[in-house]
Amino acid sequence: MRSFRAEAASSTQSTSRLSATDRTNPFYTAAYLAYQSAAGFEPWVLGLEDHGEWVTACSAFMKSGRLGRRLEIPSLPALSEPDEFWRGLQAFCQAARVSDLLVNTFASRETPIPSLARENWRKRRCEYFLACQHPDLWKQIRKGHWYSVKKGRKAGLVLRHGTDAEACQEHARLVGDSMTRRVERGETVAWRRDVGPLLDITRAGAGEVFQAVLDGKVVSSNLILLAEKGAYNHSQGANREGLDCGAPHFLLYETVNHLAARSIEIFNLGGTDQLNSGLEQFKSGFGATTSRVELEAAEFFVGSAVLGTVRSAIRLVQTAMSR
Repeated sequence: MRSFRAEAASSTQSTSRLSATDRTNPFYTAAYLAYQSAAGFEPWVLGLEDHGEWVTACSAFMKSGRLGRRLEIPSLPALSEPDEFWRGLQAFCQAARVSDLLVNTFASRETPIPSLARENWRKRRCEYFLACQHPDLWKQIRKGHWYSVKKGRKAGLVLRHGTDAEACQEHARLVGDSMTRRVERGETVAWRRDVGPLLDITRAGAGEVFQAVLDGKVVSSNLILLAEKGAYNHSQGANREGLDCGAPHFLLYETVNHLAARSIEIFNLGGTDQLNSGLEQFKSGFGATTSRVELEAAEFFVGSAVLGTVRSAIRLVQTAMSR
């Protein structure tokens, strides 16, 4: 009989067993768990087992604060028996005195999230992924996308990839440029020009920076999280010069070709919660093998009523003092 299990990911054996459940998921790798551990999170493996073997599992990361304990699941696994998983997760949160539960679905496959305890927020999102080994990988790539790829080649763009500090600094700068343009368009975005987390990811071996270079200058950059058979587009940015010469399209096209040659099977272009946006149009146009996955994310308060009352009182005081 399948049952829920929570295991502290404190050994090579536990992280290896997690990775084996889905070798295309970069959020399940030993390197990603090491990155989160270095950032101060306690890594766990959560899932369903049958006779001591994981049937399905995911990574989770716990961190304690002054007013509670937070558990984050970055990538929800496929659940053939969802009721058993969610019951077990709720029981684990209670036993571990978790107050805040964040459930994300990066690199997930159409897994619904039920209502759990008090829901702080919920949002719809979607992701697009490419089957990199498909013989018709670039068949029916959108005409405008292919035009931008050829425009980038004609301009002299070249692909560069690495994990050094300079690459991470350039990546942070270009993502900041992209976020600034979005703010100027009236969008609400959250991004810090902090290179530290990017360096932590690459130093742990959890990801690699891919960049389009024009005349020695980086004009577009993507940070890609890597697994044995899969890759995930963590973040991307470009400056105005890069946009003008088709660098974002060129970079993604050449990155996928490079990773396909390294036997990567699934490339996830990343997600967006801005449905019907320009970003969604960009991600959806890379060919006949591009698949769209409908997803959602949610956060819940699963702590005690006493803690909830204390937090509410603190918020009231803070609101009064800010007036």
